Amino acid sequence: MSVRIICLVFSLLVLVLTGFAQSRAIVTSQTANLRAKPDSNGEVLTTFEQGAELEIDSSRRKNGFFYAASRKIKGWVSGEKIDIKIKEPGRNTVWLFIGRTQRINDFSVSYFLNVTQLIRNGNRIKFWTKAEPDNKKPYLARFMNFKTEKDSADFQYNADLWEGDCGTKKIRSVRSLLFWRGGTVNRFVLSNKKAKTVSGSVGQTVLGEACKMGKKV
Repeated sequence: MSVRIICLVFSLLVLVLTGFAQSRAIVTSQTANLRAKPDSNGEVLTTFEQGAELEIDSSRRKNGFFYAASRKIKGWVSGEKIDIKIKEPGRNTVWLFIGRTQRINDFSVSYFLNVTQLIRNGNRIKFWTKAEPDNKKPYLARFMNFKTEKDSADFQYNADLWEGDCGTKKIRSVRSLLFWRGGTVNRFVLSNKKAKTVSGSVGQTVLGEACKMGKKV
């Protein structure tokens, strides 16, 4: 969807959201050391093998290291050695309005960024957005290309999980959740077409805002 987002809005809300942000991480390298301080020369407290799971406080990072815990051992692990997972948006998710698309194909879309679950690891970034169209039926039919027997009037919004690189400015959306009245949620993988980040596209604008926000949280 290569339309520009307009009415871009910023907020200082993120400044009060820098508290504990626990996430699960998987060791992706052959081994990863848990160190006493965020430094490659720091004392090694223990070593994890590939596939080990850690609890990460994603709000505490320094020198490319994240504060981590496994069992009763706490320390620092290099962000290059792990893949930080991001949970699906929950009831306590805080959504920050970031912009609205121009009206096209009989609808416009308001976009919101999940600032409570945004994960930035170096230039790598993961985050959820929420999209609320002002005309649901054509949005589902044309933009999402989603076939459903449900009444479009019962559609609430969709949340997309994005993974991108703040250095190369490239991004792809790996999956989407469609929320309906009554608590029903549809999960599916989006086509790569939606995630294109050509100049002026929604994807490029959303990535830019997430990367800016990622520096603060």
